[in-house]
Amino acid sequence: MKIAYFLIEPWQEKILRENFLDSELQIFSQPLNRENIEKITDTDIIVSRARFIDLKLNRETLEKLPNLKFIATMSTGFDHIDLDYCRQKNILVSNVPAYGSVSVVEQTFALLLAISRKIPQAANALKDNPTNQSNLIGFDLDEKTLGVIGSGKIGLNVIKIAKSFGMNVLAHDIIKNHQAAEELGFKYVELSELLQNSDIITLHTFLNKDSFHLISEKELSLLKQDAIIINTARGGLIDTRALINYLQSNPLAFAGLDVFEGESTDFKVNKYLQELSSVDNVIITPHNASNTKEAKEKILQTTIGNIKEFINEKQINVV
Repeated sequence: MKIAYFLIEPWQEKILRENFLDSELQIFSQPLNRENIEKITDTDIIVSRARFIDLKLNRETLEKLPNLKFIATMSTGFDHIDLDYCRQKNILVSNVPAYGSVSVVEQTFALLLAISRKIPQAANALKDNPTNQSNLIGFDLDEKTLGVIGSGKIGLNVIKIAKSFGMNVLAHDIIKNHQAAEELGFKYVELSELLQNSDIITLHTFLNKDSFHLISEKELSLLKQDAIIINTARGGLIDTRALINYLQSNPLAFAGLDVFEGESTDFKVNKYLQELSSVDNVIITPHNASNTKEAKEKILQTTIGNIKEFINEKQINVV
């Protein structure tokens, strides 16, 4: 079995080689790109990530891999893979579900607290005039209303922490977990009601053709003028141009983004990032939510398990 891995670090390579002694491995520290894809045209399995990629696994890319039987994405999301084409060609696809149920949740609140307590501004102010705190007045999370879009494992963990802050919670999801709503004390509502009544909105849902630009000009027009938007899920869930217009028109509003449209390995050429960076009322981190030791280990071990099950003609975490 020939397996090609991309964006692999040295510590990961060591573990992979120990686990697949009977397979022929091709390991690249770079992402899948137009050059190295020519070296893996006979591979059976591809292991890649959803973020920081130069080539999406779309029809054009996959047609160059006629022997491909299995794709193991080292992510929860799989919007970078053409699932329809994979099904046509009987290519199985697996993901790593809920690996971010701790790290992504923590990043969500890291962004929210950085905004609510003006931590970046306070850190910068300390260098200039630490006695002037008039521009550093924040707000408490207690009794604020948090709107959670997506109530899977990550969304529910966000709700649990929000409740410990004394927040009220509204949620929106196509699939509703009524038992969790009763146990945690939150309410499911339509998206429009959530947007109109929330002080803070946080996104924790998959990106697909139905959720692309889920938050666009129409939805943003429903928000309070001082609303906060947190996105640690997928950049394409929010229409970036509409978000920039909203933030520029509402100086009391704020956004905390760990993801943004058009992510690739080169942030410098991302037009969305360049435009967002010019807006004062936004904090952006470079898709760093899952960049913890624990999350990376979980991703690797789950991916190894997915591959082993496929080799043994079994299926696990197939999407």
